[in-house]
Amino acid sequence: MLQTVVGKNGTGKLAAMAGFDVIGKTGTVHRINSHGYSNDYNALFVGMVPKDHPKLVIGVIINDPKGHFNAYGGVSAAPVFTQVAKSALNHLGIYTDKSQFDTKTIIQNQQSLQSIIEA
Repeated sequence: MLQTVVGKNGTGKLAAMAGFDVIGKTGTVHRINSHGYSNDYNALFVGMVPKDHPKLVIGVIINDPKGHFNAYGGVSAAPVFTQVAKSALNHLGIYTDKSQFDTKTIIQNQQSLQSIIEA
């Protein structure tokens, strides 16, 4: 299930990284206040990389996303996971040429995100 989320048609496809198999889960949380549920949300993504022998587990929570972000974890939090994971893997010296996605698919996903940001 966790690999499907980051797959081509998954809600967390923007967490895909060239060179690594990523697994993860997106989430949208309806926030509460002293009167019950509010109209605010938290967007989240929790992922692990590399899939077979994870070296990193990263959770990203965006509190009440605004602007080009929205309440969906796959749109708001998954791209943040990707940037943090890339930097951390590089810092740890973990490199690979294995990937579940081809570069073309990842570029298409990034272009989709850019069109959301510009809208």
